[in-house]
Amino acid sequence: MTTTKTVVIYDGECNFCCWCAQLLKRWDKEKRLQIVTAERALNLRLHPQLTSERCQQALQVILPNGQLLEGWDGLMAAFSQLPLLRWFGFFGRLPLMRILGDKIYRIVAANRCKLGCQFSKRSKRHNTLD
Repeated sequence: MTTTKTVVIYDGECNFCCWCAQLLKRWDKEKRLQIVTAERALNLRLHPQLTSERCQQALQVILPNGQLLEGWDGLMAAFSQLPLLRWFGFFGRLPLMRILGDKIYRIVAANRCKLGCQFSKRSKRHNTLD
C-alpha cells in the first residue's frame, strides 16, 4: 500500500494509545495523517521493517518517502503534519528537546498500561471519531 500521507501506527489494544490516536484524528483537520492500528498495519504489511514487537514498544510512523520512525521521532513527524502542532514538531526535533522528549516518551510508553486505566472510560465515551 503506497500513500502520500504520513501513516501513524498505534496499539489498538491499549486504551491510552487509542485515546492518543483519537486526539490525533481530531487535530488532523486537513486529513494529512493515516492513523491505523498495529494489527491492521501488520496485516497490510505496510513496511518491511514493521514487526509486532516494534509496535508493542512504541508508536510507529511511516513517512511518505518510506522511512520508518518510532517513538518520539515518529510523534514529532506526525505533529509536523498538523498545523496546530507543527511548531511543536519542529521544536521537538531540536537536539536537547529530542533527548529530553525521548526520555519522557520512554517513561510514558513503559507505563502506558497504567495510564490506560485512566483513559478507558474517556476513550469509550469519545469513540465517535471513526
